[in-house]
Amino acid sequence: MTEPTSPPALHSIAHVALTVTDMRRSQEFYERVLGLEHVITVPHEGGEGIVLADPDRRVWWAIHRHDGQDFATFSEKRTGLDHVGLLVNSLPDLRAWAEWLTTVGVAHGGISQLPDFGMAALVFRDPDGIPLELLAYL
Repeated sequence: MTEPTSPPALHSIAHVALTVTDMRRSQEFYERVLGLEHVITVPHEGGEGIVLADPDRRVWWAIHRHDGQDFATFSEKRTGLDHVGLLVNSLPDLRAWAEWLTTVGVAHGGISQLPDFGMAALVFRDPDGIPLELLAYL
């Protein structure tokens, strides 16, 4: 048998799991702002988790609380997560997202062009300050 020279292919990201300071506040935010739905509550040793998904079950999102967790304010300058990027279908959809965020009172920086990537981005933060980036191809 020949030894592999490269890793097998990945299909996609299965889910994002974030540690949050207030489960209920974060659940309400992700349901109200991103339109995610509660799928299941998952108690685990030393905490709990809630799994959310979009209505079509293409985007899976988990929020967690851990006993003894560090409640320091999120910083993308600390080793670990920098931000989460989500792809939307089109530039008009990204514009609709900007309007939606404004409507529901979520501060954002407006749509910015990322010509080196051939994309446009819309950045906002969740209640714990975790940056979320919506992206569309130009």
